[in-house]
Amino acid sequence: MKISKVIPILALTGILLVATTTASATIVANFTADGANDPIAQGWSTFAPVDASAHVAANGGDPVAWEHQENGSTGGYRILGSHANFQSVTDGAEGWTATIQAKLFNSVRRNATFLLEDNYSKFELSFWDGSDFGDGNPGAFYHDTSSAYWAGIRLGVAGGTLDATDGFHTYQISLDAGGTDAATSTADDQISIYVDGTLQVGPLPRSAFPAAVQRELGIGRYEAAGGLSKIQYANFGLESGAIPEPSTLLLLVLGLVGVLGWCRRS
Repeated sequence: MKISKVIPILALTGILLVATTTASATIVANFTADGANDPIAQGWSTFAPVDASAHVAANGGDPVAWEHQENGSTGGYRILGSHANFQSVTDGAEGWTATIQAKLFNSVRRNATFLLEDNYSKFELSFWDGSDFGDGNPGAFYHDTSSAYWAGIRLGVAGGTLDATDGFHTYQISLDAGGTDAATSTADDQISIYVDGTLQVGPLPRSAFPAAVQRELGIGRYEAAGGLSKIQYANFGLESGAIPEPSTLLLLVLGLVGVLGWCRRS
């Protein structure tokens, strides 16, 4: 094949790959359990007193983790909207992705929570052990306008039931801003929730989620109640760029297949 044909193909491939990746994302905040530094040392603040936190050695193939415990009271770690890049990322046209990798040991509802408020909407995941009420099974849940704050809608993996206590899982809340700044218009914004790389919820419009009261990204226990809440975090954070929807990835694959087919005919 002639060089004159190869160059446009490579250029097209590069454009498609850039369009479906967040490699150049702006990092708002990120915590990584490294065996040496706690979330505060990595730029996070606490809300309410934190009962006990300690690094936990890797075991059974688990990653190094930060263990967070609360017994009866609220407490956790958070980044507020005044933090560098928080507002520009959540107001921008690139969208954003909030990620947490966690393993639950025990917690009643809403006492082990991953929460993001971007001044327009509140997005919340809760992890619990099934000991309080409901169907009695541990799981991870998301909260929309149709579910009470203490309830939620169960997340499952590939149509099954997700057990938040059986090991570390990666949970991601991703916002596609629709190409317009959220500060200008939120009407075209779409929310998707992934677990271990599999799309579980959405895309849903912002209107499916409660209104926000502030800007905040936090993890911890957001409601005082009886019993111990204990969870381990390998990492959590927020960055710009939405996770490409499966349809977008499919278009990329089909485009590359088409390009390869064109190459073979040339």
